[in-house]
Amino acid sequence: MPRPIRASFRLSALKHNLGVARRHAPKSRVWAVVKADAYGHGLARVAQALAAADGYALLDLNEAVRLREAGSAKPMLLLQGIFQTADLELVEYADTFIGLLSPHTGCIATVGHVGELGSVAEASARLHALLGHVEQASTLLDQAEKIATGSGGAPTLLRCRLLRAQLREPSAERERELTEVAAESETLGMRGVAERARSTWP
Repeated sequence: MPRPIRASFRLSALKHNLGVARRHAPKSRVWAVVKADAYGHGLARVAQALAAADGYALLDLNEAVRLREAGSAKPMLLLQGIFQTADLELVEYADTFIGLLSPHTGCIATVGHVGELGSVAEASARLHALLGHVEQASTLLDQAEKIATGSGGAPTLLRCRLLRAQLREPSAERERELTEVAAESETLGMRGVAERARSTWP
């Protein structure tokens, strides 16, 4: 049964808040996190209200494509990478996103879900894997794992293990690793990662 809850806000307030953030961090780049349809408030209109930001942070490629089609030329930061087969249809955008992400692979991007802390290096690795660039993906996974180890990012380490296993040829060892990743992901409440690990089994 739906709860009778309604959230309202003013686009002018978003513009004001962005200005406040800039005043307090004048030497920093400011990214507007507009993932999940701008948290349900409407991606296009919220992005327009935050047009003074240096770029947009998004959860998946579809949102980025929507902003590009709406005319935005700003840099876009993909927070979580490629996870669904449907994303393969967007492979034509992969090179563009790799170019946008490359300067930030040493950064950590916080995705707004409990237990989801992923590095840009991991998202970049997934894009390279999508394009079949196994060597580049492996190099970026090394970097992502180093970042996650230093920051206590257990979820990122699990996603890196999943991608490494996905890049390997089918074998009993690969299946064993996927089984372990699925089990550990379930323990951490990362059901999406667990499902992807199980769906990779031969």
